[in-house]
Amino acid sequence: MTVREPGAISVKPASWTTGRSLASSFAQRAGGAVRTASAKSDAAHSLRLALEREAAALAHEEAATLRRSQELQRSFLSRLSHELRTPLTAIRGYATSLLQTDVTWDAASQDRFLGRISAESARLGRLVGDLLDFSAIESGILRLHHDWCDIALVLEAAIACLPQPGASMIEVTCHRALPTVWADHDRLEQVFVNLLSNAIGHNPAGTKVTVRAMADGPDTLTVSVADDGDGMPPDVALAPFEPMQRRRTPSSGSGLGLSIARGIVAAHSGQLELQQPARGTCFRIQLPVENPDGTAAEHPRPRTDLAGVAGDGGAWPAREARSDA
Repeated sequence: MTVREPGAISVKPASWTTGRSLASSFAQRAGGAVRTASAKSDAAHSLRLALEREAAALAHEEAATLRRSQELQRSFLSRLSHELRTPLTAIRGYATSLLQTDVTWDAASQDRFLGRISAESARLGRLVGDLLDFSAIESGILRLHHDWCDIALVLEAAIACLPQPGASMIEVTCHRALPTVWADHDRLEQVFVNLLSNAIGHNPAGTKVTVRAMADGPDTLTVSVADDGDGMPPDVALAPFEPMQRRRTPSSGSGLGLSIARGIVAAHSGQLELQQPARGTCFRIQLPVENPDGTAAEHPRPRTDLAGVAGDGGAWPAREARSDA
């Protein structure tokens, strides 16, 4: 038994003080680590929840887009089946009438029946062609046959395909220094036929259509197709390139013309956009002079000083162009 004398000072061993200090330090560090781990866990949980909410929102948006696409597809297929049935019914009706053995048709009636069969067959061919083109564009397998093209000649060929008297209301202006472009002549002609047909067919008689082609820098060609008609209906203007039903006409097609035109221009690495002027409608096409993959460099560019150059004013009337076609 140890007896402490009065006034003596108790001295704790150094090892005991150091151990207590180390324990306190370890406890603080452990507490900090726990708090850090807890904060990291909370942050990870919050991030996981945010990612899950974002994924759910994307899934909901994709599902809504898929439903809308399926609805448009069902509506399109339903309308297309009706469009295909109409010319087939007419062809069958006129052919059956001609084949009746108990009726003798005069020459005028026979010519009229045959004319209707020919017209409905052409319409059926256009519908099937539009469907095949639309399917190829949607599948990304549209094939192009590139060559150096003179846009003035492409426009001339497109106008030659249009009926009178609407074709005579088209005025074309081409810049004197217009370059040739590396493109598919027939597909570009199809684009302009679709745009010009819409400008003529969906506007009152006498509507003026203006086509202007010019170089937009050294690498881009711009063509605008504008009319001074009534303009697009508001519902169509909201999504002009979506397949939809327009006003019915005797020569109306599948309603895919603008969708196909945009797909063909996109296949040329170009852009087709709708502009809304104060009056009428205007479509603007931008095409690269050479395609981005560089294959145009393997083919020599033809001379442009003689072919496809307009007169001194840079313009030629459509009727003169068609008379040479």
